[in-house]
Amino acid sequence: MNIRQAVKMAWKSIVGKKGRSALTMLGVIIGIAAVMTIVATMNGYTAKTMEQYSAMGSNKINVEIYSYMYVEDANGNWVSAGKDYFPDLYDFCKSLTKYVVGVTPQGRCSATVVYGTKNSDNFQWDWETQSGQRRPEIYYGSDQYSACSNLTVMKGRDLSELDVSRYNQVCVMGSQAAETFFGTADPVGKKIQLNGQSFDVVGVYAPRLTGTDAQGSFIDNIIILP
Repeated sequence: MNIRQAVKMAWKSIVGKKGRSALTMLGVIIGIAAVMTIVATMNGYTAKTMEQYSAMGSNKINVEIYSYMYVEDANGNWVSAGKDYFPDLYDFCKSLTKYVVGVTPQGRCSATVVYGTKNSDNFQWDWETQSGQRRPEIYYGSDQYSACSNLTVMKGRDLSELDVSRYNQVCVMGSQAAETFFGTADPVGKKIQLNGQSFDVVGVYAPRLTGTDAQGSFIDNIIILP
């Protein structure tokens, strides 16, 4: 049997049983469309995730230290017996000025943020529709936090070494957090409340993501404390 005869027989089979042929073609079309949709969706999510990581800084290294050593003190309380390696690590990294742009500790806390009638406890975010207001992420950082996080000051000033050493109650806001609480007004010089404590807004960081990529993103919805 040559190729021409095989094609003729296949064509006769398709024409002779149109219903079965149509269902077979429909199944193949739906299968291919489903695979293409899944691949396109995953590629989109991957691209968006990589863009967010790139916006945060592709040359950033996070070091985390944990201590699981506990002993009982004279009062019967269990306290950590692990050595605090952070001061040594911090001094070592700061000495590598030829290779390291900046070094900062990074802590995170949860707090109620209030400005005027806006209260972060009342914020609600709908993940399905990507709408609403998200609570800002609150971090502790040094004067080198922005250098380590790919942040540039858009308004006002950055955190200073004196802010850190003197425990000044100041903060720098990300662009999205500033827009949420202040709209189009300039936040610099204003005061916000964090768990009832007043903090002066000394600066605002420029957005790292813009347009639709910034919608629902957390990287610019931040408040940095010294």
